[in-house]
Amino acid sequence: MWRFKLSKNNYEKLKALVRDREGYISRAREYFNIIGELPPAYGGQIHHVEWRSHGGGDREDNLILLSFQLHDRVHSASRKERKELEAKFLSYLSCGEVEKWRSEHREELEALYRVAEEEMEKKKRNGCLPKKPKWAAF
Repeated sequence: MWRFKLSKNNYEKLKALVRDREGYISRAREYFNIIGELPPAYGGQIHHVEWRSHGGGDREDNLILLSFQLHDRVHSASRKERKELEAKFLSYLSCGEVEKWRSEHREELEALYRVAEEEMEKKKRNGCLPKKPKWAAF
């Protein structure tokens, strides 16, 4: 299965949208109420809730802005703690304020996704996408 991947330029645009989302949502206090800390005002790292190495795509609903400390904690946590943190992230990404933000930015997001899907279709037509190995579970 093909992992949804944006071009570097479009991924940077998506990261800027995610940063904007966290700033917007933090004003509504949802980020703090669910994650337990405020989103970083400056800096921070964009985290794939479902990791890229596990097939997670470059989509807004799979990305969250974390402080450097929390991002490091996620990647060094035990499996149990990581699952607890990921449950918080997923809860945040499905909360009403994020859904509201998502609907207000739907056109921008769809434009970014459309480009990636068109590129994938071109690669399919040209036979450039590798076939799934027999051992791969996805």
